[in-house]
Amino acid sequence: MYKHEYSASPVIVYGFHGTDEKCAYDVILGKIPHLSKSENTWDWLGTGIYFWEANPQRAWEWAKEHKKNPAVIGAIISLGNCLNLLESDSLIKLQIAYKTYQEITKKQGLRPTKNFQNRNYLDCAVINTVCNDYTKLLEEKPYDTVRGVFWEGQALYPSASFREKNHIQICVRNPERILGYFNPFKDN
Repeated sequence: MYKHEYSASPVIVYGFHGTDEKCAYDVILGKIPHLSKSENTWDWLGTGIYFWEANPQRAWEWAKEHKKNPAVIGAIISLGNCLNLLESDSLIKLQIAYKTYQEITKKQGLRPTKNFQNRNYLDCAVINTVCNDYTKLLEEKPYDTVRGVFWEGQALYPSASFREKNHIQICVRNPERILGYFNPFKDN
């Protein structure tokens, strides 16, 4: 194993969240302290507030698709204790958490969930297992954020590995890691 310091995540990142105009302005003006946590059972990176890392355009595309009055809000995020799924150590923890999740569901007489179409039920359950059960079991510091890379959309050209909507997603589990919100500038 190599020293953990070699795979340290960036400390601070810009994140962008697609939402509606009212929510964006209410957060920026301080009428509400934070964006709402997503607690869907199919969220890729578990429970938390979702951001596209350094990608306001993807946040805008999502907002246009899902909101009547689309808007983008920027955030300055200190990753803190991050389950960074771009690092080997975190991926190993994820594999172990999957086995733990299977054992927990079996003991409860339930069948483990599966990912289905664009709903990431299994991924959500496994990430929440890492962040909730696994860290408590090992008496580790809770994760503040989860960071993952995703390949989405059509290939950019025939047989390409690159897709039109590739992105890094950040899930903020601890809202105190959001240092501030801002209204991002658009190109002229």
